[in-house]
Parts: sequence; structure tokens; C-alpha cells
Amino acid sequence: MSVDLAIRQPELQERINVHQPYDLRSWAIRFSVSTEKIQQAVLVVGPVVRDVKRYLRK
Repeated sequence: MSVDLAIRQPELQERINVHQPYDLRSWAIRFSVSTEKIQQAVLVVGPVVRDVKRYLRK
């Protein structure tokens, strides 16, 4: 049985899927922000992790 590492380890992903509650929570925890802040960042800069990270550090 294959294990999808992107589901278990969000840091391996390049994009944030705000439509997946687990993914959203994982990134919120990783960046120490609320899920709402992650959603806002994705709306502003898109789902690419690098861009969201840069936006949240402003």
C-alpha cells in the first residue's frame, strides 16, 4: 500500500489546498497563524507555499 507523503507532511507540498481542512490546519500550525490568515494569504498571493510564506512574514 502506498502512502501519500504530501498528506502526512505538508512541508513537502509546493501548494496549499485551502479546500482540504487537514491541509489548511497543517499549514496554519506550521506558520503559527490562524487558518483564516492562511486563507487570506492564499487569496492575495495564490496557493504557492513560497509566496504564502513571504506574505505572512510581512
